[in-house]
Amino acid sequence: MSTISVVIPTSNRPAFLKQAVESVLNQSRKPDEVIILDNNYESNVNKKMVEPFLNKFSFIRYKRNRQNAGVIENYRKAFELASCDYVKLLADNAVLHPDALLLMEKALDENPDCGLAVSPVLEVDEKLRFENLLSFDGYGRLDGKFLIVDSLRKVKNIFEKAPLLVRKKLIDKKIFNSVDLKINLDWWFWMHLASVSGVFYFDNPLVMWCLDGKKQTDLINDLFDLQEKVGFILDSFFHRKLGVEFSVNDQVKSLNKLVSDVKSLLSNINERKDLSGLKRNFIEGWYSIKNNIFSWFNSLDKIEMLSREHTPVSVIIVTYNSSRYIKGCLESLLKVLGPDDEIIVIDNNSSDDTVNIVNSVKRSSFVPIKLIVSKENLGYSKGINEGIKQASKDYFVFVNPDTLVTKGMFEDLLKALEEKDVGAVGPVSCNVSYTQHYSFYAPILEYLFSGKELLENREVVAAFLKALFNDEVFDTRLLIGLCMAVKREVVERCGGLDEKLFLGMDDFEFSWRLREKGYKLKIVPSAFVYHYGHASFNTLPEGEGNKYQRDAVKNLWEKLIDYYGFGNVPCIEDMWGMPRKLFPVNFPEKKYNFMFNFSGEKKDRNWYINAAKILTEKPEIAVVTVTYFSSKDIVPLFASLKRSSYPLKLIVVDNSEDENEFKNLLNVAKTIFGAGNVKVCLPGEIADAKVVIIKNKNTGFAGGTNLGIKQALEKSIPFVWILNPDTAVAPNTAFELLKASLYTGVPVVTCEIRSMIDPSIVQYNGYVVNVDGVRDRAFYVKRVGMLSGSNIFCNSEVFKKVGLLDEKYFLYFEDNEFFARLLNAGIHPVYIPYTFILHKSGSSVEGYLQSFVSIYYFIRNMLYFYAEKKCEFPEKYVLSYYLKNSHNKLKLKSIVEAVFDFTEGNMGKKKFEFLDSIDNVGKSEMNIVLKDLSIDAAIKNLRNLLLSKPRKKDVFFEFLSLVKKKEMFYGRIKRESS
Repeated sequence: MSTISVVIPTSNRPAFLKQAVESVLNQSRKPDEVIILDNNYESNVNKKMVEPFLNKFSFIRYKRNRQNAGVIENYRKAFELASCDYVKLLADNAVLHPDALLLMEKALDENPDCGLAVSPVLEVDEKLRFENLLSFDGYGRLDGKFLIVDSLRKVKNIFEKAPLLVRKKLIDKKIFNSVDLKINLDWWFWMHLASVSGVFYFDNPLVMWCLDGKKQTDLINDLFDLQEKVGFILDSFFHRKLGVEFSVNDQVKSLNKLVSDVKSLLSNINERKDLSGLKRNFIEGWYSIKNNIFSWFNSLDKIEMLSREHTPVSVIIVTYNSSRYIKGCLESLLKVLGPDDEIIVIDNNSSDDTVNIVNSVKRSSFVPIKLIVSKENLGYSKGINEGIKQASKDYFVFVNPDTLVTKGMFEDLLKALEEKDVGAVGPVSCNVSYTQHYSFYAPILEYLFSGKELLENREVVAAFLKALFNDEVFDTRLLIGLCMAVKREVVERCGGLDEKLFLGMDDFEFSWRLREKGYKLKIVPSAFVYHYGHASFNTLPEGEGNKYQRDAVKNLWEKLIDYYGFGNVPCIEDMWGMPRKLFPVNFPEKKYNFMFNFSGEKKDRNWYINAAKILTEKPEIAVVTVTYFSSKDIVPLFASLKRSSYPLKLIVVDNSEDENEFKNLLNVAKTIFGAGNVKVCLPGEIADAKVVIIKNKNTGFAGGTNLGIKQALEKSIPFVWILNPDTAVAPNTAFELLKASLYTGVPVVTCEIRSMIDPSIVQYNGYVVNVDGVRDRAFYVKRVGMLSGSNIFCNSEVFKKVGLLDEKYFLYFEDNEFFARLLNAGIHPVYIPYTFILHKSGSSVEGYLQSFVSIYYFIRNMLYFYAEKKCEFPEKYVLSYYLKNSHNKLKLKSIVEAVFDFTEGNMGKKKFEFLDSIDNVGKSEMNIVLKDLSIDAAIKNLRNLLLSKPRKKDVFFEFLSLVKKKEMFYGRIKRESS
């Protein structure tokens, strides 16, 4: 029969240690010996805790280090002291399943070729509440070397915190002599054993790992962790020692997976403002890791590329005052091209030394170079076309003069062109937008190389990308023109570049035209070209480049209008797969904004005739606004609506539930609009007047807005304009919104929102809302990224199709939820920048996110909305609001209550009764020991404690963590089942 030693290294956690020892003593299969290695040489706390066990059980031994032995020394001692066949290494914060030793011993007895037995780990918090399950997808006898490679490929200790039972005879104590690891010794240890034996893995957890609650970032450990992971991945000697094959391709892919580790580390280093000396040490530590990677990169660069001859190619370059770059470009080409290739340079009447430089390179070149010098600036497109006429090969590569090509680039590009129906391909690069940027495919590189480093190491980057992707290609709707490969037959069928586009937009047009002809476009991420960026534009006189671009956009738009018809041109997102805000140029003229088909409906000339006819008929528009003690703030809105160039009906829903306030509101309306134009009614009643004021109960913004919409629908008013009471509109706003809806065919539109206090501040640009102002006005018509409930213009039919606002929200996020429903129904609202409203922001709640009421509804509804849409739990946002308001106990309490009500599912109107009894929470409640394993009970107890002591940050962190956990593991299941 086998014997078992259990070794428990410990430091300064006697309470955890006691749990661990008790779990060992409660085993159904008792251990033959238990050894406790105490690394706490400064205190007797562990010894005192262990003494009762020592007195009672003779098989327990206690050893105390005279100094901090460190992790490696404790491992060595564990195997020196252990005398049994099997050794169980148990952390002091681990709790064993009662049958753990029995099951693991049986596994090793029955599988003599297995050197270790492992199980999943159940992570729990200090109160033994479930946190996480660490597990590996497998069961039974597993191949050790397969596990090692799998772990290295994932860059993850797949047996993290796992309880190992190991066969002692496999351990040579000398293996620890050459090890210098501080974080990942357990990972290294099991890989060492797995290299000489199999592994038996259980599919059920046999241990609980108690987290100690310390969540502070330890930069030193993060540095060591990253350093050791890099070593595991890149050390080929280490791989050979383990007896595993871990190819360069594997190394590259694993290294690329470290991007989140690197990003987190650098972010934490940059955030350190204290102890500048330590910060410098951390930066030096990062550079040490970086140098290690660079050393490996250098060896990567020496790896011989697959010798693959490429099809002869004509490289076409258009130059204009390119003397700064053309020599480097040509020299890089000569390193990778052969005598069967050719280089054609079309010079657009340069006034600098470009022509002389080309001639100088040409004289000593073994690759044929043709230089055509134009007497005028032909423009880029015509220059390329002239080069095509001179080309003698069947494959063309258009290359900008401010680029440097790399080894293997042509081979990879031309191979990708051989695919069926592929019309053009392009490499990845730097200083290029969107999906052709190299970091889009290998984000780790952006953190390793910057500025000059990237230029100097471009061949290394190319080798890395080649190893990472090797023959992989990706579909695209746009190829940037800095470097593009195309077949002669494609050009002959589709034509060359559009010569009306003198400079700029030629690549957009060419990409579109090839796709319209049925060709596919591909990005080849294994091909890399270095790009300095915008060299052609930088050589032009000031302002001339912008003019060329504007003219190019205008010409392109006219071409697209001729092809599709006005109003039927696919949106930029659909045409080129590029978000509108990333499009490089704004529109040259206002009229072109309505050329796009935002609605998906086919439009002809009659469409616009009918739209113009409807505009002249002036269909009714009902402005719906909800007031809550807004009789003063609503004056600018009333006054601006009266001045509107478009006649409007007004439906005001008053949620104040206060007679005096209602009288004030009524008097303001009569004063501005005239008493004969104002009527009052109750919910459910219909009144016909220019201004209708509905005396309502407080049903929140959503409920009040719905009441106003219903009144408009009952009256068959075709358009509804939802506005906040603290807004004011420009005279033309109603007309412009109606026109935009009619011309685009989109039933929901909105416009720019500016600050009422400072109208120069734009608070909403169609993409984001920021009361402090947005940087980019985004001055063009586009599909919105989000809606602001303070300004939504709708065709009334929308509400029949998608429904009204969701009244559960009461205040805030009902606009987000409505927007999500619109998208699901195939309606994508449109934004116009040609008109605006002014907004005071948050007047009904004493300022947006300024009062405890505003903060409560915002936090609660944000959590609910994110959960409903299955988004990631917004923990960092809630924490930021908590920390930002730490000076105000009332606001902190409202945040606590908002989080609690979310987890309880309490929506709608909130009665803030908890504010009256907050300070009466008894001491017994404040000092609750949370032994209850019920997550709901724990959340409730923490909430009660926080309502009394809201500034207890550690308690709030635990409270929010439990709510997040409940939402992750129970919340969505509960909602989906209901």
